[in-house]
Amino acid sequence: MAKWVLYHTDGCHLCEQAEQLVTKLLDTSSSLELVDIITDELLINKYQTRIPVLKSEQGLQLYWPFSAHSAREFMTQAD
Repeated sequence: MAKWVLYHTDGCHLCEQAEQLVTKLLDTSSSLELVDIITDELLINKYQTRIPVLKSEQGLQLYWPFSAHSAREFMTQAD
């Protein structure tokens, strides 16, 4: 089962778009964890100007902007 993390924050319309896009690409054996960066000062410092960011279990990251096509390729390669 592939596990993905989407770093985001509430009220971010780009983050909402990324969540919808990634959710459509997940298969039944995959899961998406949403991590709001506002809950962790280290995450704020790391991602505040880069969210949304999709991260694989292996630590690979895909930074916004990404399309359905580029996200699918990333998820296939990182899986």
